[in-house]
Amino acid sequence: MGEATGSFANLIEFIGPILVIISFVVGRFYPKILHELQSCKLKKILLFTGKKCFISAPTFKKHQQTDGKWSLLLKDAFHLENIRKKLEYLNIEVSSDEDNRKEQIYNEIHLGGPTNNRFVNRLFKDLFTFFEWDITEEHYNENFAVDFPLMGWTDFMKINEEWEGYKIGDKEYKFNRKKDDWAFLLRIRDNKGYTTHVLFGIGTAGRNAAINYLFKYRKQILKDFGNDDYLLAIHVDYKGDAIGNFEFKNILPEVRQRADHHP
Repeated sequence: MGEATGSFANLIEFIGPILVIISFVVGRFYPKILHELQSCKLKKILLFTGKKCFISAPTFKKHQQTDGKWSLLLKDAFHLENIRKKLEYLNIEVSSDEDNRKEQIYNEIHLGGPTNNRFVNRLFKDLFTFFEWDITEEHYNENFAVDFPLMGWTDFMKINEEWEGYKIGDKEYKFNRKKDDWAFLLRIRDNKGYTTHVLFGIGTAGRNAAINYLFKYRKQILKDFGNDDYLLAIHVDYKGDAIGNFEFKNILPEVRQRADHHP
C-alpha cells in the first residue's frame, strides 16, 4: 500500500509541472489562435480583392434646423470605428475619403440603405430597378423632409398611408417603428472581382442588426453561400433580435430574375 501511494505521489510530482506548462500555453496562446481562426473566416466572408476598403455610414439631414449640415449618428460612428479596427487587424487599408475613392478601385462596406447613404442610393439605382420605399407622409415630414433629386439622389419614396417599409420586386417588407424592423445584408462582386457589402435596415434597429449579424454569423453565412452574391432579409424586433427561428435565405437570385424581366 505504501509503495502504491509513493508511486502515485511520484506520478503527480512528474505530471504537475507538465500541466502547469500546458495551462500556461493554452492560456497564453489559445485566445490568439481562436482570434486568428475567426479572422480567417472573416476574410473569407468579406471576399476582398486586394488590401483596400472604402467604408461609409448613413448621414441624416433633419428639416432645415441643421443649416444643411449632414450629421452622423453616434451609434453609426461606433460601428464605423469597430469595422475599421477589424479590417486593420486583417492588414486592410481603410478609407472613407470620397475623393480618394474616385481615384482608386476599392472593396466597399456601406452602412445604411438607399434612403440615407448616398453611395448605396447610387448603387441601388443601377442594381434594383424596382426598389420602393413606402412611408407615411407624416413620418417623411417629421424625419426626412428633404428633396432627394435636388441632392442628386434617386427618389425611391412612395407615400403610403397604410404601411411603411421596403418593397423589393414583389416582396413587401413592412415594419412598425416601435415594434419591429428588417435587417438586410447584401454582398455583390463586380466584374473585376471587387466586393461591396451593404448592411442596412428600414430603421435603426434593422441597420444595427445587419451590422452585428455579418460578424456574429459569418461562419454560417460562409457555409451557406460560399463565394456567391447574396441579399439576406431578417425580420427583427425593435431591439434588433431575430423574430422566431430565422434562416438565411438568399433572395438576390429571384430579385435579379425579376429585374431581367422587368420592362
